[in-house]
Amino acid sequence: MRNRIFRNGRGIVIVSLGVIGMFAMLPFAGVAWAMARNDLRKLRRGIALPYETRLAKAGVVLGAVGCVSSALGIGAVVAAGTLLAGGVCFIGIAVGLG
Repeated sequence: MRNRIFRNGRGIVIVSLGVIGMFAMLPFAGVAWAMARNDLRKLRRGIALPYETRLAKAGVVLGAVGCVSSALGIGAVVAAGTLLAGGVCFIGIAVGLG
């Protein structure tokens, strides 16, 4: 079992999830990132086929970018919601207008 080489072929799935995660939803990006890191570990240990390296690296990049952009988008929505739902009041007090 230790020297067995897995024919996983998950590279296309990883890249697809990464692209979907970049444009659609955070969970897809997180899954792509985790799967790609797992495949890169297998590649380093020599239990996966080397032709999957580029796809796994692309999956890591797409997953990370998708997670970061989703987190920034969620933060922007929360900040805008806070400002529109009463944060303006606090800004006016802080500036001395209220």
